[in-house]
Amino acid sequence: MQAIYLLDQSVNILNVPNAWREKCQPVLDAAGDVVDWIIPKGTIVEGAEALLRVSTGQCTPFDEECVAAIGSTTQQLEATQRQYLAASVGIKGKKDMELFMAGVIEGYGPKTTDENPVYLPGANYDAWQAAKDKLKTDKGTI
Repeated sequence: MQAIYLLDQSVNILNVPNAWREKCQPVLDAAGDVVDWIIPKGTIVEGAEALLRVSTGQCTPFDEECVAAIGSTTQQLEATQRQYLAASVGIKGKKDMELFMAGVIEGYGPKTTDENPVYLPGANYDAWQAAKDKLKTDKGTI
C-alpha cells in the first residue's frame, strides 16, 4: 500500500527514523549552508504511514490498495488535501477558507495584513472577480 507526498515535508533530521534518512534532502541558503531538511514532494510512503498521510491530506493514494484501504471518495480525498494545503499556506478565517477551497485564491501575497489581505489568484479568481463586478453593476442599475 503506497501514497505519495503532495508537498515537501520539513523534518527534524536529528529525530527522523533511519528508514527516512535516505529520503531526506537538505535545503540550502545562498551561502550553501543547510537551513532545513525535507522529505521532497513526490516521495512514496508505504503501509500504515501511507494511510496516516492520506487521511491528513499530506499524501494522495499511489495504488489501488491504498485507495481501497482509505475508503474515501475522490471528492473527500480532494477536500482533505485542499484543507491541508490551506493550513500549509496559512489561510485564515472563514471567508478566506471558502475562497481557497473554491480555488479563487492560492494564498496570500507580500504585504498581507489581517485587515488587508493580498490574495494570490487561484484558478477560479477571474470568474470570481467577474461575478463580483457584475453584482456591483447590477446593484447600480436597480
